[in-house]
Amino acid sequence: MAPTRSNRQLRSKQTCFLCLSSTLSKKLDDSEEYYFDEQLDVVFLLRYCLKIPSSQCEVYLREYGNPSTWLDVCENCESMIQETRDSYTNAQKLLQIFKNGVKLIETKLVASFKDYAVISDDNTWATPLARKIRQIFLHRKILNSILCVHKITS
Repeated sequence: MAPTRSNRQLRSKQTCFLCLSSTLSKKLDDSEEYYFDEQLDVVFLLRYCLKIPSSQCEVYLREYGNPSTWLDVCENCESMIQETRDSYTNAQKLLQIFKNGVKLIETKLVASFKDYAVISDDNTWATPLARKIRQIFLHRKILNSILCVHKITS
């Protein structure tokens, strides 16, 4: 049976990196299996909570190896880090759904550009504000497209 967080043997007493309470060291010997979740928790803590640059984390990885050995946290803090990482992951998924929705809305508005050109002289199709918002959006979209083409050709 592969070692897990719950069945592995903990070693010496240490101090929790976050709350300074006494905790048991979870440092692994070179011969033991690396614990992927613990590595993710440490990297997540450094990168997203403590805002340590990825370049610095890369240096730590080269110099110190397995991230799960870099610091110790008590069970309460470990649980807090895991919950925060899970929340971050869920928020990223929701953000992607939001971005996809915005892209669909923009695509629909851009696709209706030809119809807009036909009815733009007809003042009865929408309120003046709706027409103005549509014009602002489409002009910005056209300007962004021109700038993208200019960057590609430069």
